[in-house]
Amino acid sequence: MEGVWSLFKRSIVGAFHKMSVKHMDRYLEELEWRFNNRNNPYIFRDTLARIMHTDPLEYRDLIADTGDSPVAT
Repeated sequence: MEGVWSLFKRSIVGAFHKMSVKHMDRYLEELEWRFNNRNNPYIFRDTLARIMHTDPLEYRDLIADTGDSPVAT
């Protein structure tokens, strides 16, 4: 369990820099994927396959106010 929190804290400082509550589920999904694939020798291939088979996220959908954020912006 300690390894997960350590990776989470390092990802805030190193990869994400700033996090919003609105997108916390996305940050945690990426962290979960990275943790589950940390020993995967085919990580590059699997990442490319994931990108190719994922629907694009439109900018307007990314910034849309869904109303489920507990923090007012």
